[in-house]
Amino acid sequence: YRRLPKRGFNNIFAKSYAVVNLGRVQKAIDAKKLDIKKPVDAEVLAAAGLVGKVEDGVRLLAKGELTAKVDFNVAGASKAAIEAVEKAGGSVTLPEPKPRKEGKRAAREAAARAKRAAK
Repeated sequence: YRRLPKRGFNNIFAKSYAVVNLGRVQKAIDAKKLDIKKPVDAEVLAAAGLVGKVEDGVRLLAKGELTAKVDFNVAGASKAAIEAVEKAGGSVTLPEPKPRKEGKRAAREAAARAKRAAK
């Protein structure tokens, strides 16, 4: 049926981010492909040809050097990339993390704490 077994774990809920490095962004700015007066988001990066298919958003990485003041609105960014953008005078806006749902265990623990506090 199958000669080679399937190995490992495939997470069906994994996010697939398009990755762009700061060096490529700076090259696009120098080539006048990006307008840095407006915030740079996934659609602008795709229109400039820096990223291909954007499924779950764009993640900004710090490879290369950025000298222009750019405001980014992306789904994710590394700490080094955020520091490099802020050092150049720009900003990075990330989406707010979704609050986690309280599970049964956490609800039981909260109820137990409330019961102990009432005594």
